[in-house]
Amino acid sequence: MPKAIFIMMVVLGTVTIVGCGAQSVISTSSEASATVTPSPEPTTTPDVKALAAQQYLAAVNESKSLITQANDAHGCLNISSLSQGHQCFSEYLVADKTVQNAVFAINFPGSMTMDVDAFLSSLSMEISDDQHEVADTTFAAFVSDNATALKDNSAAIAASSVIRHDLGLPPAS
Repeated sequence: MPKAIFIMMVVLGTVTIVGCGAQSVISTSSEASATVTPSPEPTTTPDVKALAAQQYLAAVNESKSLITQANDAHGCLNISSLSQGHQCFSEYLVADKTVQNAVFAINFPGSMTMDVDAFLSSLSMEISDDQHEVADTTFAAFVSDNATALKDNSAAIAASSVIRHDLGLPPAS
């Protein structure tokens, strides 16, 4: 960006400003004397929404990766024993807490406060479900708790979809 010059002249009690940029030339009399003083470089305001979108996408992708690893390592899509369920939900708990911590750290636009709060609330329910499933002492209790976990997971996915929409991100795949 070329540097322009402020020219301020005091002529018959009026001030005229011409140009803009990184330097100012100030004349305090009708004669041609001038003093050059630097003016600050313009600063750019970060695009809060774009940065939030980038950070949110990174957070949910990391969580999704952790869940995929758990599913692949422990066969979590077909849980048939309590110990297998404990392994899966221990890792789901880590994934959910990972995204929760990341979302807490993101500076979202103020207009998204209610949507972010709704997501974090549903995610807290999901984390609570994970903790219950890890603590279950019978497979029957695990299966029962899993029904609640699936419902709360659906609510978290729906809330995440709202945030994605607010940020201009594509729906989750």
